[in-house]
Amino acid sequence: MPLFWESFYLAGDDLMKQLVQKLVIEGQNSPIEQTLMQLGKNPVEILQPFLGTNVGVSFRNRRLRSDFNLQISVPIVSYYLELLKENKDDSILSYSDIFGTNPPTQTVLQHFRSSFGFDFTDLQWTYKRKLLPGLLKKPLIR
Repeated sequence: MPLFWESFYLAGDDLMKQLVQKLVIEGQNSPIEQTLMQLGKNPVEILQPFLGTNVGVSFRNRRLRSDFNLQISVPIVSYYLELLKENKDDSILSYSDIFGTNPPTQTVLQHFRSSFGFDFTDLQWTYKRKLLPGLLKKPLIR
């Protein structure tokens, strides 16, 4: 094992998980959390059952949670990283911008709507070129 690996504390999956959490699921950069707050809902009350622990969660809902991550969260973060790689300007992204030729299944979209009370396809995503490097650097430095 090369010695320089010792300076990295997080693997790619860990970085992806943090970006999913900070860009997709919660916080000021998440249109999901922002929309919940605009609707007067407590994001924690909605997000915890949808994305929390597996304790007491049916197999179907665990599967839908996994499908949400694979079909929605990872493609969003991947799209952001591609924009960063191409040095694109800041922009507002629609559902069709991100998922144009590879949309999530209707089952996942319906589960989102029933859990959150609004359509995922209505969300707009704000890409800020300067935001991602800051989110990426912090986990690597301890």
